[in-house]
Amino acid sequence: MVQILPAPQDPSSGSLPRVLKSLAAYRWLAAGALVSSLLLTAAYALTPQLFRWGIDQGIAQKNLDVVLLSAGWMVVAAIARGLFNFGQSFWAEAASQGVAYDLRNKIFSKIQNLSFSCCLAKRNQWSTPKRRQ
Repeated sequence: MVQILPAPQDPSSGSLPRVLKSLAAYRWLAAGALVSSLLLTAAYALTPQLFRWGIDQGIAQKNLDVVLLSAGWMVVAAIARGLFNFGQSFWAEAASQGVAYDLRNKIFSKIQNLSFSCCLAKRNQWSTPKRRQ
């Protein structure tokens, strides 16, 4: 039989607030990743509009200047997408590595401060040979 545990009543005891609290030390890195992600989305949304402009105003009306300008802006948008993609990956990775480093240090510190007296007592009990009588 599978037992379903009830959900915690207090939303502040969930895992998301704990993760966000550990990310607070890296708020600028997370903000950089978010801004880069938003700019990357904008650059992706701009590309079809540049195609539309180049076709409607340039090719349809036989205006070579608009076609070349549209092509140039598409190249700029492609370069911007590459830069924003790199920025988003870099900032997100830097924040996640920092959080992982802090969590590892907290776990290590917690383990270092644990008392192992109960384990040592069990170990002595197991290692002591029993005498036959």
